[in-house]
Amino acid sequence: MGTPSPPPPPPPPPPQAPPTTTTTATTTTVEPVPVSAIKTPRPAPPKPYVENEPEPEPEKVELPESPKPVYVMPQRPAPTVEEGGEEEENKNRNKKEKEKEEKLDGTPPPMKGSTPPPAQAETEVSELAPAVPLVEEPKTSSSSPSGTAALPADISLPPSPPPTQAPAPATPPPTATPPPPPPPPTGPFIRPYDSTIDFYDCLEICHQTASPALQPLLLTPYKSLISSIYCKPYLLFSPSTAFILDSGSGSHTAAPPVTPLYPTPPAAAPRTPGKAVGYILGPASTLDFIKIYKSDYLPLLDVHYPPPPPPQLLETLGPNSWLLDTLFDPDGAMDLGKEILPEYPAHFLVDILPGWARSGWGAALLRVWEEKVARGRVRGVRGVHVGVDPGNEAAWRWCARMGFVEAKVAGREGTRWGLKKLG
Repeated sequence: MGTPSPPPPPPPPPPQAPPTTTTTATTTTVEPVPVSAIKTPRPAPPKPYVENEPEPEPEKVELPESPKPVYVMPQRPAPTVEEGGEEEENKNRNKKEKEKEEKLDGTPPPMKGSTPPPAQAETEVSELAPAVPLVEEPKTSSSSPSGTAALPADISLPPSPPPTQAPAPATPPPTATPPPPPPPPTGPFIRPYDSTIDFYDCLEICHQTASPALQPLLLTPYKSLISSIYCKPYLLFSPSTAFILDSGSGSHTAAPPVTPLYPTPPAAAPRTPGKAVGYILGPASTLDFIKIYKSDYLPLLDVHYPPPPPPQLLETLGPNSWLLDTLFDPDGAMDLGKEILPEYPAHFLVDILPGWARSGWGAALLRVWEEKVARGRVRGVRGVHVGVDPGNEAAWRWCARMGFVEAKVAGREGTRWGLKKLG
């Protein structure tokens, strides 16, 4: 076999054209995705509302501090001294100028080594504080065994001033304690008649102080006949000259307070009225009283005691039947005629319960009544008359002590009459 021949050489490569840029459109096909496969994020559930829940505070952001500016004071260049004598001269000149300024200011120059005085405060120091000279503050020495300050040999501390003591506060003079108020007055007293509280008390006093001859009548239904003669007409038609002896009990709290007429202390304090235990009654003019008695009082009597009197009343009165004559005939009972009434026009009746009699209150009542009647002298009141039962000897002795003089009146022999001039 022969040797194989070598392969033929490869053909030369064809000439290549210059490279060109070609844009190729690529189409991507997207397959549809089913809706059920799409997962959508669910919204977070709303935060439940809580009443008055504080809102969260905003976060604090700390800002970096800005660097503080640093100011560098320029230093003055040290003066150049050409000659040594000029430096000493400048020091002396500055020292003299500084001394002049201190003299003008009035502040003493600081001592060597001491600190300059502090600036003056807004509030000035009191002038009473002692003046302490400025002393150089000692420097503490670490070598001193006691730790005290070591003073230079040429400086000594001034003696400390004595401590100023504040003056003791002036003790106010002792104030005189006012005396305690006087206790309210107690006991009986005399006051004016008050129709709202005294009318029925006076009727009862009249019944209890009736003469012994009229006492049996108090046990009958006709006991009011006594007060109808000797009490009621005076209270109704002459109340301004009626005065009450008050027991001082203060039982009539609803009544206004009254100023006692007797006794009268230096500062008579008003008192609350109490129960009446006595009285004095009587008009300043008997003739005027008779007129109003017949015009205003007799019509009232006709209602209670219509004429003629019933036989039962006459039988009950018995020997005291004269009371009916006195009740219906004021002229015959009180008119003493022209011989007595012109000079002694006023008359009175005084009665006090047994428990309060014979204590001087009868004289006090008469004194108060006479002062009241005496103020009516413009009406011609110059005297008083009084009639007393002949059988009541004690009553007549009392009238004699009060200044009454017995007088005989024609046609009135059954009564003892007393006369008295006023003033």
